[in-house]
Amino acid sequence: MEPTSPERTSVNIGDNVIKHQSIVPQLLAAHALTGCDTVGCYFGIGKIKAVKVLKAGYKLDSIGQPEAQHETIIREATQFIAACYGEKVGPNDSMPDIRYRHWISSMGRKSAASVHQLKTLPPTSEAFVENVKRAHFQACIWRSALTGEAPDMDLWRTDAVSDDDFGVLMPVTLHHKRKLLQQLL
Repeated sequence: MEPTSPERTSVNIGDNVIKHQSIVPQLLAAHALTGCDTVGCYFGIGKIKAVKVLKAGYKLDSIGQPEAQHETIIREATQFIAACYGEKVGPNDSMPDIRYRHWISSMGRKSAASVHQLKTLPPTSEAFVENVKRAHFQACIWRSALTGEAPDMDLWRTDAVSDDDFGVLMPVTLHHKRKLLQQLL
């Protein structure tokens, strides 16, 4: 395969698929989880980092599978995002554990005069779960594109509400959830 000009390079997609066939099934989930048009991204975690983590052996088998269990999805996503932040995860670690360890380790690398920026930390548990739900739903839609059938999923599980005026799904934010809980109490 020849590039169209000397300044450009060409990439043989077929060769790349063969070379990286072990991560190909994980790419949709990784793309959704690390940020896309419908899912927020994590500060400092891009697609290159996600591919490196996939190559290191982390799996995202349940994200994008409508029948997957919520706990399995969250566990896989937690391990994957923790690895993106350079943190190891034990079997019982949660996002607050990872967030705390990352904060401690990053503070040790800073001078006393520097201020740690919160945006560089892994997300809070609540924000993380909401992001994973959106990523899972988006990956389910992408995976179903070849079948022509929309995934059979409960929209309340994904925390989206239908806006009938515009014919779209609107995500429910943490702010809206807190307001709803306050109204119920």
